[in-house]
Amino acid sequence: MLTVLLLMASGILLGLLLPNSPRIKSIIDRLTLYTMYLLLGIMGFSIGTNKTLLEKLPALGFQAVVITFGAVTGSVVMGWIAYWLFYKAKH
Repeated sequence: MLTVLLLMASGILLGLLLPNSPRIKSIIDRLTLYTMYLLLGIMGFSIGTNKTLLEKLPALGFQAVVITFGAVTGSVVMGWIAYWLFYKAKH
């Protein structure tokens, strides 16, 4: 947990110290996107190699789909609200 907090604090500090240029923002956006793709791929690989989880998947199926749908829907709705409240108001 300390590692996560230190990494977050160092990212905030870098954000404050680096110049606010479109080029740096573009690079960071691209790195963030590719990192998310990598994490999703690793998570999918981990699930695919977990035999216990795959065996129990039919029993968990419907409940997992409902929970996943709710989580994704909630994330999209909250992201949209945050966009309109914080980003759209500035531009």
